[in-house]
Amino acid sequence: SRGFRWSGSGWRSPDAQALPIAPATELTGATLIGRNRDATPYDMGCVQLVQDSQRPVLRGVCHGLPHIPTGGVAEVTFTAGFGLIWEDLPADLQLAVLVLGAYFYENRGDVAVEDGNMPLPVSALTERYRTVRILGGASS
Repeated sequence: SRGFRWSGSGWRSPDAQALPIAPATELTGATLIGRNRDATPYDMGCVQLVQDSQRPVLRGVCHGLPHIPTGGVAEVTFTAGFGLIWEDLPADLQLAVLVLGAYFYENRGDVAVEDGNMPLPVSALTERYRTVRILGGASS
């Protein structure tokens, strides 16, 4: 787990914004930054993080998400990841890392990685964690 910062000049929807990294575990801040770079913290009681293993969502719970000033941006900070230590990773991801390491060790010097494809066993283990994006990742 570690901290991330997302910023944008507009929301996908007036009351919800999908976050680009999963799994998000904690919303740590929301700030509106005006054209003149003046920052206004947003009331954290009026936004909530809807956790999801594929597409977490920032949802406005008071009156939707705040209005972003013309020429400004919204900046959202959050924590995402499976955890801080190896044991926090799901077992299938732990196995995928070990299989990938073994694959590169066994094929050292013979592996061409230009095509960017993972070995089939690694892809099979990680496939359920891949984000399927339809409509550019718009939230529901």
